[in-house]
Amino acid sequence: MLDLSCSIIGKGVGAFGDLVWRETKEVAASHLQTGPLGICIPVSFGIPGHAPETQDPFTHTTYRTTGHLKVSTDARDANYEVCFEVPVFKVKGTM
Repeated sequence: MLDLSCSIIGKGVGAFGDLVWRETKEVAASHLQTGPLGICIPVSFGIPGHAPETQDPFTHTTYRTTGHLKVSTDARDANYEVCFEVPVFKVKGTM
């Protein structure tokens, strides 16, 4: 079983950010697929419409919104954890 966690953090002037949204899902091993570069993990989150978009870090130096995707497992034969920073953008036709 894999745990997927997606969160959006708004970073202010201080060292800590404010959690805007978080969702966690479990992915069963039966949903994993083997691709040309290794294991493929299906990722799908419904990010709420009020979540702010990622800003350009060069123009928004005091406040930055970032998305994080964390993948982890505590399987007996494989402990694994990795975190990716992902951009968050509004899509035309959504909230």
